[in-house]
Amino acid sequence: MVGLCVESSVEQVASMVGIMRCGAAYVPLDPKAPEDRLSFVVGACECSAAVAQRSLAEMVERVGVGQVLVSDEV
Repeated sequence: MVGLCVESSVEQVASMVGIMRCGAAYVPLDPKAPEDRLSFVVGACECSAAVAQRSLAEMVERVGVGQVLVSDEV
């Protein structure tokens, strides 16, 4: 299970495809949700890592999961 914390964008679709092509499943992590909720979801799903935009990296780090960053620059 891999968390996916990105705003709606091309990066979101590319990340979904990449995660599934690696044989994993993604768990959507809503960047607008409270951190307590994100921590609960990450713990319940036992996410091993999360794909996140650089602008959301600090929030994902506080949730307590390793991260792979995608660029949010155009």
